[in-house]
Amino acid sequence: LKFNPIFYFHIFLFGMLLAVLRHRLKTEIDSALAVFLTFFTQYGAVIGYFGLILIFTIKGLQPAAYKLSARISILLPLQGMMMLGLSPLPRVIESGGFQDPLAQLFSYAPSWIGDMSYCQYVLQFIMYNLFPVTKVSNPSFFLYLWGASILSYKFIQEPAAKSWRAFLSTTTTSATDNQKGSFTPGQRTVMALLVPSSAMAFILLIAKASYVPSRNNIAVRTANFTALPPLVRIADEAVDMTLNWKMDVDDDRLVPINPSLLFHDDGVGGIDYIRTVRAHHIYEETIVSSDNEKTEHAVTFQSSIMLGQEKFTGNLSLGFDDESIQKWGLNGNFTLQQADNNMISHKRKNKGFTNLCEPPQNYNQVKNWTTRKIVTGPEDPKLFAIPAAIYNNNDEENSSSSWSLTFSSFPPAALLIPNDGESMDDCKWNKKAVVQMYLAADGPTLTSGGEAQAVQLDCGNTYGTEKNWIAFAHEETGNLYYVYSIEPHVIIHARPTDGTCVEQYKTSSRYLRSTAPLELRGSATAIRYSDSEYLALMHTNNNGLYTTIAYTFQSKPPFAIRRISKTLPLHSRAFASSLNVIQNKVLIGYGEADMKSRILVMSRKYFESFFDWCLE
Repeated sequence: LKFNPIFYFHIFLFGMLLAVLRHRLKTEIDSALAVFLTFFTQYGAVIGYFGLILIFTIKGLQPAAYKLSARISILLPLQGMMMLGLSPLPRVIESGGFQDPLAQLFSYAPSWIGDMSYCQYVLQFIMYNLFPVTKVSNPSFFLYLWGASILSYKFIQEPAAKSWRAFLSTTTTSATDNQKGSFTPGQRTVMALLVPSSAMAFILLIAKASYVPSRNNIAVRTANFTALPPLVRIADEAVDMTLNWKMDVDDDRLVPINPSLLFHDDGVGGIDYIRTVRAHHIYEETIVSSDNEKTEHAVTFQSSIMLGQEKFTGNLSLGFDDESIQKWGLNGNFTLQQADNNMISHKRKNKGFTNLCEPPQNYNQVKNWTTRKIVTGPEDPKLFAIPAAIYNNNDEENSSSSWSLTFSSFPPAALLIPNDGESMDDCKWNKKAVVQMYLAADGPTLTSGGEAQAVQLDCGNTYGTEKNWIAFAHEETGNLYYVYSIEPHVIIHARPTDGTCVEQYKTSSRYLRSTAPLELRGSATAIRYSDSEYLALMHTNNNGLYTTIAYTFQSKPPFAIRRISKTLPLHSRAFASSLNVIQNKVLIGYGEADMKSRILVMSRKYFESFFDWCLE
């Protein structure tokens, strides 16, 4: 709304009426209305600013969409009073009468502040995009902006204004001036109205006609983001570090993102270290038809699940000093292998997660082109342990536990198309070509190089995107559950053998209800944190900027939320994908701006401090 001119038409009318009102206050000084409104020229700025401060700081006073309302809606009267208060009447100034305190205060400001204000308004977003960092935490950006604004005023705005005023001069011309080649005042006015707009239209026409998009652009999704160093110390018992995992891939452009870790008891006194990651790369291609009538913009997401299992040789009981961190052993030794082909999507056709169906294309009317999204493989794998009661179908003679892999993906053609259809063209732009959740229950078979069934979790919206479910196994009931939504806290019961699932429990948190309409999404998997609690993660997504929060929920049905943490110390481009608690350490694996894999390691004591809302 705030970018559409039609929604500013009432502001234009309001401004014009305000200007007429002030003009009449100067001329009709004796009318009852003038006497009444003079009050607002003496106190309007104080009242307007005070009212806006209250609305922006007291939640109970805030109208719907109050930040947008400040520009185009119900807050206009307060802004109008500010304008009246900051424009004292000439007779009040001449007589030495009372002026609005804020107007009087602002009158002491140097004139150059007003001179450069318009340049500052025009340049603010341009200079921000040129500024080397995105998070402004000191006055450096404003000094940078003010300097550019002053230079623009002195060398561009002021000379241009003088030239334009000279051109529009309506002084009496001599006979010589009326010779051929001179302009009358009326002609000058017409030129002032038409010449700038015509020149701008001509420039835009040339730019539009000559623009041909690049045919092979590499998508840069990390603009204005500075990657973290390999090791960042957040606190005495908290570090953020890069995971240097190796992948067996043919394309060296693929990078490991969104890692998931699992430390699993091997049954003989040791620990299996299982790791999975998404191999990722994006590239864009724009194709323009020979007659320039059709433009197709294709974005390809190269994606693959890499997986590996080995004996854990590290020592996470050590402290947080540099030497101990090197011995934690989180990088592992094994090179991760591709698992897509071994995850069978359709048993009869014996096809893996390849030839994924392409979702319906979109037509962009603004750019006049068609946009396609092509994804080559499954995304965002997450590991979790399956207790014996689930893995062995309650077989009391076999008490060994196992682990599983859950992930999201567009459907493979072999799964979506009946009979013998299995090519991408068979399901291209199918209305069911949407991201869904899947489960490969037999993880050990995949790491040994064998084939394992991966089933679609058959609940939720089969015609819409389903992702960010939080998996957890419940030993007491022998069931596999997923947190389907955070608020309300919806728990679905899933059957590993065929993916059948059903909503089983639903509770609500009065704390999270107050965050509506903020969308809360799940992260990673849930783990048993104590006898009475599971631990899980949730996040918000604001145009690719993430905020990650931990929470706990009951360890027995209906699994209601119990505690909610403050924001965890992850940067805004961190997508949390893994959660572990081992040796009194909390490990949160995440993808850094779709560039690499990292992990945040905290002592349990430090992590618990984020649940203490009274702690400074």
